[in-house]
Amino acid sequence: MPSEPARALYTPDPMPDTQPDTTPAPDPTPGVGDPLPEVAAPLAPPAVLDTLERLSKRGKLAGFRRIDARTFGATAYGNPFDRELVGTADAAGEGSRVGFALAWKRKLPGVFLATLVLSAWPGVHLMDSLMNTWFGWYPNAFWVTCAWYLPLTVLPAPWAWSVAMKRSRRSSDEHAREQIEKIRAALTADG
Repeated sequence: MPSEPARALYTPDPMPDTQPDTTPAPDPTPGVGDPLPEVAAPLAPPAVLDTLERLSKRGKLAGFRRIDARTFGATAYGNPFDRELVGTADAAGEGSRVGFALAWKRKLPGVFLATLVLSAWPGVHLMDSLMNTWFGWYPNAFWVTCAWYLPLTVLPAPWAWSVAMKRSRRSSDEHAREQIEKIRAALTADG
């Protein structure tokens, strides 16, 4: 028969449901792809746009532009590509509700993609000429240069595009949330 201290070591827990919960709490910080917050303002939609225009003239809202009577755009800086934070002020009771969405500015991503795609083939000719000029041992056959140069330039292109887009998405989303907080502060202060 085990001694009294040994028996205490093997006694089952009489209340197994009282164990502390060790699951991690969800991260309260919004992530990329989470919906952007809305802003409730005590102003009418035209007054919302007027307030935001004044904010931009003070240098506090980058890239502000009126799209129509109740819609505006502002820049959400990203690295390497920017997006546009598009806000729409809808009447809601005595004031308005401003909803947000992000849209890509297509010019720079288009230039980047075109550079990735169009620079590979001229590079083959340039590299073949360079190798034949500077290295006498290099075979004078164009297909040899194509065989090693094209895989080195074409295969990483999708990876480079994917990394650039993910980084841009993450950084522009973060800046958009910062812009929304500036907008919230300006609209609630003027109300």
